[in-house]
Amino acid sequence: MESLNDLDLNIDNYSLEDILNLFNLNLIYTKEDLKNAKKKALKTHPDKSGLERSVFIFFSKAYNILSKLYKLKNRTEKKVENIDYDENDMEESQGNKELLQMKLKNLDKKNFNTWFNKLFEKSNGKLNANGHGDWLKSSEGLSDLKASNKSEFDEIFKNKKRESRELIIKKDIQDIVMNNGCSMLDNNETIYSSDIFSKLQYDDVKKVHMETVIPVTEQDFTEKKRFDNVEQYIRHRKSDEGNIPTLSYSKKQLNKNQNSSEIMNTKRAYNLLMEDNEMKMKNNMWWKNLKLLT
Repeated sequence: MESLNDLDLNIDNYSLEDILNLFNLNLIYTKEDLKNAKKKALKTHPDKSGLERSVFIFFSKAYNILSKLYKLKNRTEKKVENIDYDENDMEESQGNKELLQMKLKNLDKKNFNTWFNKLFEKSNGKLNANGHGDWLKSSEGLSDLKASNKSEFDEIFKNKKRESRELIIKKDIQDIVMNNGCSMLDNNETIYSSDIFSKLQYDDVKKVHMETVIPVTEQDFTEKKRFDNVEQYIRHRKSDEGNIPTLSYSKKQLNKNQNSSEIMNTKRAYNLLMEDNEMKMKNNMWWKNLKLLT
């Protein structure tokens, strides 16, 4: 295990997949897999491995992430019980409240926005950086084409539909699920939309502005199979009946979808865990900066 001394020991530089690879685990791991991961982490203890203590601390942090992730993902019920609050935590909370009130009382109203924005920028998490703010400020998607008559407008409209048709992404069959907001998985491009059965219908502002036309053109009509009479249509429908999936195929596809859902849930839980850790650090930093300003 001497090669472990060459590892990057900053856990913040590791993705979920990297952490799983440290313990040879897949995205879908069991309680037994977690026990084996703990054994591997314990083997890096200086007394057992002869490695630096920093290596053991690194593997302990990696294991703790997987352990918290497993508990978060498999939490099925919430116990209702009396909570014994730490008196020190309560005193700290009250002290922070008094500190904030004192700062706001002494702060000039004209300088409040400047003060608040400065602290907000220092304490803001990465989550708020994702969105369409930069896109809204840019000219992306804006067209400078102008039509002086109806025929020119029709031509521009046809070209727009043709371009949209070419950009359509083919997706596999997906289950209809109830989901609001964003998936929290894609850090590069997030779409915020309501589900199709929501009473409060809304769509992503970028999607609405970029996908302004329904990409149906004459090409869809010409490529569509046509029939001379009803009998031809019925025969065509019957010829497709042989393509009905078998029971074994359906079960296999169902298992595949369940695995995909499990992987998605694991990634979502990991993102939630990392965001929670980040927000705790940002919150501590916020109070630290506030105390320095007083």
